Amino acid sequence: MDHVKRNPWIPALLGMGWNLLYAIFNGVLGIVSSSYWYITLCAFYLVLGLMRLLAVTSDRRKGMPDAVVMRLIGFAMILLAVVISGITLLTIREQQNPVRDTVTMITIATFTFLLAGLSVRNIIRAYRKPTALLIILRNISCAAAVGSMLSLERGMLGSFGDASDSFTKVMEAVSGAVAFLLLVLMGIGMLRMAKHRSIR
Repeated sequence: MDHVKRNPWIPALLGMGWNLLYAIFNGVLGIVSSSYWYITLCAFYLVLGLMRLLAVTSDRRKGMPDAVVMRLIGFAMILLAVVISGITLLTIREQQNPVRDTVTMITIATFTFLLAGLSVRNIIRAYRKPTALLIILRNISCAAAVGSMLSLERGMLGSFGDASDSFTKVMEAVSGAVAFLLLVLMGIGMLRMAKHRSIR
């Protein structure tokens, strides 16, 4: 990976820690409530955490070319987009938006705002110094924020709305489609950057 003056190793590890913690939270929530949505989110954040680990460790070892890392993460982003779209379609079809208690909703909202903050920070850092590593970390942070916002929206619709209502279905469809497009665009962007770097 490209050299960066401020080593992003520690911030990336913290981000990975948040991903892991949120993955565990969703996993427990999924098991307790028998919800495939939260179990899927658990896997989603575990994958994002592994992506962070791959990006940072390959940078420290200098053993894996930028193009290879970008290609792997690009394909992973597209796969995550397909998973998110599938789980959204199942949610709409089965009309299951479970009601969550106040503590659970506050926890989800807290994680959402924390992940959104990390995403904004990484966007600014990547804009100021567009190195391969910072661009990868930016995209992973954005993907984490997208997943968390979908979870928050689903919890709010379940707690304050009706799963069979047309407004709820439209909101879920639109937000799911936007999330899918964002993840696919980030994945395609990574693949294009990987191709550009491999032919330089």
